[in-house]
Amino acid sequence: MWEPVNTLLGTYAELASFSQTVQYYTEDAGDPNATPPTSASRTYYSVRLTAQQTNPNTINISGPTISGYYKGIFNDGLTTRDRKGNITTITTLGSNASVWDAVNRANVHEVVGFDPDMTRSRIFSYLAEAYNPSNPNVVLASQVYTILCEDRNWTPGMMSLKELVSYASNN
Repeated sequence: MWEPVNTLLGTYAELASFSQTVQYYTEDAGDPNATPPTSASRTYYSVRLTAQQTNPNTINISGPTISGYYKGIFNDGLTTRDRKGNITTITTLGSNASVWDAVNRANVHEVVGFDPDMTRSRIFSYLAEAYNPSNPNVVLASQVYTILCEDRNWTPGMMSLKELVSYASNN
């Protein structure tokens, strides 16, 4: 049996910290009529999680536990102009950073445009494999778990855009 039973490990906002652990066990019902009687028992097995896609470096997988927070997972674009008139466009999907982390504020004289990723949620999948530590190459059971990351109200991006526009107007 897998724990948790629900394969959706959770829905988290971008930048929200979380920690989830997956377990696998078998149950022996026991026999109260046996001589001597036996009681029910569980045997827990080791579990390893493997990401099914690239994760940001803010996500840590250690054995059966995944923890951290999702950052820079949306393909936002930011276009800025420096004092010399040079235009720079930044997109950051897969870079483990948001456009706000990637922009060099000292070089921003004007924010020319912002292009938000309109897909405000992403699903991350993880393969859980149960095994006996004495023979880790033999998988006893497997299950795919998912985590849904959402940017529900775009507040972090909105605040960062306001800060950058304010900074640029004073630069």
